[in-house]
Amino acid sequence: MELVKLIEKTAISAVLIIGITACSSKPEIKEFPKSANVKQEITNLETAIDNSKSKDTDLLAPVSYKEARNSLQKAKEMDKDDSISTKSVLNKVALGQAYVDRSLSRAEENRMKLQDVLVARQVATDARANTLLPSEFTKLDKKLKEVTADIENRNEKKYQEKRAALITGYMDLELAAIKKSHLAESRFLIDEAVKNGASKLTPKTLATTNEKYQEVDQFITRDRHNASEIETRTSSLLTEARNLEATTATALGLSAATPEETALRMQAEENRLNRTRNALADEQGTNVALEASNSEMMRDKKLNAIYEEARTKFTPEEAEVYKQGKNLVIRLRALEFPKSQAVIKGDNFALLKKVEDVIQSFGKSVVMVEGHTDSTGNQQLNKDLSDKRAKAVKQYLEANSSDKVIEFESKGFGYEKPLASNKTAKGRAQNRRVDVIIEPTQL
Repeated sequence: MELVKLIEKTAISAVLIIGITACSSKPEIKEFPKSANVKQEITNLETAIDNSKSKDTDLLAPVSYKEARNSLQKAKEMDKDDSISTKSVLNKVALGQAYVDRSLSRAEENRMKLQDVLVARQVATDARANTLLPSEFTKLDKKLKEVTADIENRNEKKYQEKRAALITGYMDLELAAIKKSHLAESRFLIDEAVKNGASKLTPKTLATTNEKYQEVDQFITRDRHNASEIETRTSSLLTEARNLEATTATALGLSAATPEETALRMQAEENRLNRTRNALADEQGTNVALEASNSEMMRDKKLNAIYEEARTKFTPEEAEVYKQGKNLVIRLRALEFPKSQAVIKGDNFALLKKVEDVIQSFGKSVVMVEGHTDSTGNQQLNKDLSDKRAKAVKQYLEANSSDKVIEFESKGFGYEKPLASNKTAKGRAQNRRVDVIIEPTQL
């Protein structure tokens, strides 16, 4: 019920989102200067596409994402042909970058439009449906891509028709994954007992175990998120399934008519039990591995929740928020300094307060503040300036943080790590930035 309420809530929010424009026409491109390095710009485009994929553009804006990749591939092919001018190759790269920008914009819009669907998908992922039921999960993701493509192409009617089916599909996958995770071993033991004659040799025990199995299965269907009760019931079921397996084995050994037959059956049963134990050992080994990774999964789940919450705190103009491995990166777009200075202006206090709130939500963590500049001016001066700006932000955040954070660090890189070409005003603006990287050490 909690999941349904959450999905209903996000669905209401999504209705308020304004429809996006068509994706059928080519986006406006920004030409490169004649001095641009073709191979470097192709590399930059490939990096930009990979970075966009980390923000789910391949899933949420598949049309634009595919066009970006097509442009990249075409640019690479053109670059190998000496008969094609540098200008033509750069034009194709510029088109690819325009599609990357469009894919990022479309992905954010579609994320809002499909909040309810994405909540259901995340819940299914939390239940490990993507690893326990990979084929089914991939098929459903393919349908989701069809829906996001419909939205990009302004086929609003189609996506509204498919929305409910996607939510139901991901919720069904979540339930199936929970059942598979908790019932697989018991199901295996019951099936093995049936193969070895339980229906005739131990019909009462088989009936009792099957009845217990159905009860637990139905309970999970009714209350899939009651983890503690599910664990208790599945543990009891597993005990009964193992008893069925042992009882069937004993009955099988006693059913022989002669001593010789008894001996042969006992030997055969011992061999069968060894095979069964080996199979169970493999199954249990898998379960142990899953249990060992459970704490890591819970950590990831909490990190994802914090990440999603952090995203909602900033507008796209204020900051870009994304995961980098286990870390969270807040790329401050709206943080501005006076020219050639490292003084934090009062206008930025509200923005930095949001950063502080995100940091506190992590608990114990290490925070690295990175400063970056464009390539205008002297290299060493840029390095020193980026270092001072990063240090200023670090000191501000440190002064306003609780002792939950382990430590703050800062470092200036000058223009060593550009995000875009420094040959355009837009690229230089992107490269002038401060990144706050939060490394959780205890969640």
